[in-house]
Amino acid sequence: MANRVPPSRHHKTKSSPPSSSVAKNKPAPYNIAQQRLAWLSSPFVPIGIIVAYVIVWSVFSFGFWTVGGYGVETDAFGSFLPEVRKMLHGEFTPLDGFKGPGYHIAVAFVSFVARDLFLSAKIVALASSAIVLWLLFRLVQRSLGTGTASVAMLFVATNAQFILFTIQVGTDMFFLAVALAAATLILDRGGWQRSVAAGLLAGFAYLTRYNGVFLTLAGIVIMALADRDTLDRRQRLLRTAAFVCGVLVVFAPWSIYTWSQGLGFFFNANHLNIAYEMFGRDTVSWDQFWEYFNPAFTSFGEVVRGNLGRFVAMLARNSVEHFWWDMRRVLVSGTAPWVMPLSVGWLVMIVCGLVHLVMMKREHAWPAIVLGVGAYGVLVPVFYGERFSLPMVPIYAVLAAAAVTGGFRVSSRSVGLATVPAICGALLLWGGIATAKEEVAKLIDTQPSEVAAIARAVGRSLPEGSAVLARKPHIAYFTGTEFVRIPFMDRIEELPAIALQHHAQYLFVSAIEAALRPPLTPLLDPRNAPPFLEPIAAVSGAAPAVLYEFTTKIPPKASANTVQSRQVPGEEAVPQKVRLGRAYLRAGRLDLANEWFQKALADDPSDPTALLGLIQLDEARARWVAEEARTAGSNSEAVSRVLDSVESRLIALAEAAPGSRDVQTAAGEFLMRRNKIPEAIRSFRRVAAMDPPDPDVIGVLGELEESIGNLDDAEHAFARLVRVDPRNTTARSALGRILLARARPGEALRHLELAYEMDPYSPLTRALLARAYQMQGDSSRAGDHWRGVLAMTPEGDSLHAEAQAALVAIPTANPRRPR
Repeated sequence: MANRVPPSRHHKTKSSPPSSSVAKNKPAPYNIAQQRLAWLSSPFVPIGIIVAYVIVWSVFSFGFWTVGGYGVETDAFGSFLPEVRKMLHGEFTPLDGFKGPGYHIAVAFVSFVARDLFLSAKIVALASSAIVLWLLFRLVQRSLGTGTASVAMLFVATNAQFILFTIQVGTDMFFLAVALAAATLILDRGGWQRSVAAGLLAGFAYLTRYNGVFLTLAGIVIMALADRDTLDRRQRLLRTAAFVCGVLVVFAPWSIYTWSQGLGFFFNANHLNIAYEMFGRDTVSWDQFWEYFNPAFTSFGEVVRGNLGRFVAMLARNSVEHFWWDMRRVLVSGTAPWVMPLSVGWLVMIVCGLVHLVMMKREHAWPAIVLGVGAYGVLVPVFYGERFSLPMVPIYAVLAAAAVTGGFRVSSRSVGLATVPAICGALLLWGGIATAKEEVAKLIDTQPSEVAAIARAVGRSLPEGSAVLARKPHIAYFTGTEFVRIPFMDRIEELPAIALQHHAQYLFVSAIEAALRPPLTPLLDPRNAPPFLEPIAAVSGAAPAVLYEFTTKIPPKASANTVQSRQVPGEEAVPQKVRLGRAYLRAGRLDLANEWFQKALADDPSDPTALLGLIQLDEARARWVAEEARTAGSNSEAVSRVLDSVESRLIALAEAAPGSRDVQTAAGEFLMRRNKIPEAIRSFRRVAAMDPPDPDVIGVLGELEESIGNLDDAEHAFARLVRVDPRNTTARSALGRILLARARPGEALRHLELAYEMDPYSPLTRALLARAYQMQGDSSRAGDHWRGVLAMTPEGDSLHAEAQAALVAIPTANPRRPR
């Protein structure tokens, strides 16, 4: 019989239950995490937070944000809302290449109830913010628990950028709501119905903003590779196919439409944002980039091929730099001493939260990581902007919330340690509230109240189809007119010609117009209005503004379906490296221009456009040296020798490439600057003979022919320009001048009267009319126009003196003829 082994003292059996006295005296463990997070488990917490959030910011949006600001709303009033109005009238457009019609469709749908488009856009923003908060809570609750979901929602609801784009009108908040809804269904990975719904939302996110393509790419990866332990390959492929079908249902119709408009199936202009970051960020301003560099790139491939090494280096730099700027400018901002430490605190909490989630979820965390990396990755190649990082705010909030609630669990047996995550979370919330308070106050102060005052004064009384010149589109939206941006000018007298060119019947001048267009400053006081402007509404005080009407008769702009008479010359095929060199040359970066021209010549040593670029580069250097020499009072003989060399090389290139529009135009302009008129005419004649015609070159050619006495050729050039561009007042006036010189006043009057009708404030046109009527013996009409010249020109001006002499010579007894 085997010996019985007595039970170990650590081995519990039914016959030896624990002593009741011991169980009674032993204290139960105190779980601080459960105590601290119990109040967050109530279902009323998320609903209460969302309702309070919407109520508070609805008051600001509907009560205080009545006009919009000169930031985000510039796009809204300049493009989004006018485009929605066009869509409601059945006029479809491919928009701007950065966004599809997704947001426009949402605003148009709400407008059937709200009627006003600005109000509809506000409702879309507020509703989208509520959807984002609710989706975030539900998504995090299912995977990380109610406590983490509530903390994450609090972080988002107190974030300054999230609040700003709840108030402001734009695509940002709506895109975030659609993207988060798509991400929720992608992470759920339900049956084929949910996969199709996820695809529909991912496709709609792409239509809202083209960089939403990351949802489609990440969704395909997740649908195909996730759940390999529970689903076989066939089931995962079917799920992926359902997702892709959902994307195509939304994506394909719009892409077919853009393709039918000649813009390509994957119409997208986001490569220009990447190009600016690569080639313009440290060189030129954003406005200069659009003017100089925009023609240099036509696709993403061209941007990358332009400098692959720089592209890779930019990605590496921005991957780190943008992340830190998110901490410093999106999660916390300002100049207070506590901003930097709190930014570092956010960084630490986000990293801790990521580590906690990976350790806790392990293999189940990678789909969410793929989506997060995709959301961040599409922002890395483009230039930085706080609004671009709005989709990252919920991701950062979830990671920080996971660090807070995970810290509670880790320190659940120590009251002292449990206060650490509580303090960290409280500090992050306090920083968000403080930043939001400062940013919202700053936003409300920037609202242009003068726009609202002028809009109230004129209402919707302005004629339908009229346009207004302004620096920002707000006044055009609230008065129901078309917006035309005021170009740069040197004198107020240029305004009538600008208004005629852009078919603008009104001019709006406020502090921002005066600041950015100094010649307009006197117009802030309507008493300074010139004869061609009549004030119709004005606001005085700290924010003065005046709305003027042009007294000149300005026809409305032709409809989009009308064929315009003015033709645009064809683009010459120019290598991209040459285009980049030209962009840097126009921007004044001669070193970089030389680098790109040399790269183009390395590809093709005989390329005339690259050779022309180097010649123009030498001319720019010579003129820069000449300017320096004039400033220093030095001898400029060396500069003249360089320009002589440039001239000889340019003439030789023009003879070698007679069919190059770029070379011939550049040669003509250079020779004209050096007063080599016959040689310049030779080059301009070659350009004028090309098809399609270039109106600017034809006009210059006519002036040059006239300057050397070739009146036949000058008349032919100006007559051709009138046929190409019938509303060109300069061409008609010049043709009238030539006809007068050839003693044909009757023909001249036909063109001069039309020029005067289009631009009655040109003293030269009126002087030519006066001469023509004098030649026909009509002293009355000649006198009227001479008196007009006197009123429009200062003493000492040649036309002023001619008008005085002519009025003295006109017989006063000649009876006036009615016009």
